Amino acid sequence: MKRKKTFIIVILVLIMLTIPVLAIYLPTDDILQRIPLIRDFYSNTSLIVTSVNSQSEIKINGKDYGKTNQTISNLPEGSYSVELERVAQEPNFYKAHTFNIDVTKNTESVLSIEIGPNSIIGGYMLYYTENPSRNRSGTLSVSTDNVDADVYIDNEFQGKTPFSTRDISSTNHSLRVSATGYESQNIPIIVRDGYNLNVNIYLMPVPITFQTETNE
Repeated sequence: MKRKKTFIIVILVLIMLTIPVLAIYLPTDDILQRIPLIRDFYSNTSLIVTSVNSQSEIKINGKDYGKTNQTISNLPEGSYSVELERVAQEPNFYKAHTFNIDVTKNTESVLSIEIGPNSIIGGYMLYYTENPSRNRSGTLSVSTDNVDADVYIDNEFQGKTPFSTRDISSTNHSLRVSATGYESQNIPIIVRDGYNLNVNIYLMPVPITFQTETNE
């Protein structure tokens, strides 16, 4: 009996001595993510794909995810290719568009896109990346796809795109991006400590209206 107890004690001591060594030489993040209870924490990420005025078929890395609007939860951290094709009565009436978006651990990424005819799109892509700077406060970057636009944060003009700032509090803000001849984008954002919030804006041209004269 004493030998059995001694053997168990020796095994426990060896395990305790081995764990620190493994922690140095092995990718512990990968090991921890395989433990069921801890895996949920490591996979606490989500990707929201929406279209307000229409529906689009969603493919993520080539896999079908149904139609907008969708929230895909517990995604592994990484970069994803999202293909959207607007649903129409005539097949292939709207061109499919592909967006590359990052998903960072414990954050929420958003892709909100309206697809119009002639390859016109409007909306935004929002995602977080870890801030590598020593200053761990939150930062913000705003870009537009096809035009220099005015950037407003909490209704105050900040500059033109491409725009970035470190002088912003880590809290909720309202972001507005506008340009002459294009529909403005108004987006509620959350700036978080330790992350850069990346916002890519796709401005849609204002529809042209024609007035007709009538003879009286």
